[in-house]
Amino acid sequence: MQREPLNLLFVIVDLYGGAGVYAKTLAAGLKRYADRPVRIHLMLFRNPDLGDEDILLFDQITRLDLPVHADWRRSFETVRDIRRLGDALKA
Repeated sequence: MQREPLNLLFVIVDLYGGAGVYAKTLAAGLKRYADRPVRIHLMLFRNPDLGDEDILLFDQITRLDLPVHADWRRSFETVRDIRRLGDALKA
């Protein structure tokens, strides 16, 4: 009997750095070792260039194309980012 696929959503700033490596490793491991089919949707705040290997790890990729700053602007961007994320999740 075919089991229902496990649908997962990863929301992350981009695939660079430690969190990005973790997301890619987790996606690869789940697809390889899960006891049922896994569908992984990746939602990125930034709009980075992705390599072919990265694209193959995820079933769907959504780029919100939002700037992410590390300075004082970040406190004002949070409300905007939450709204855009909510809109993207509804779509």
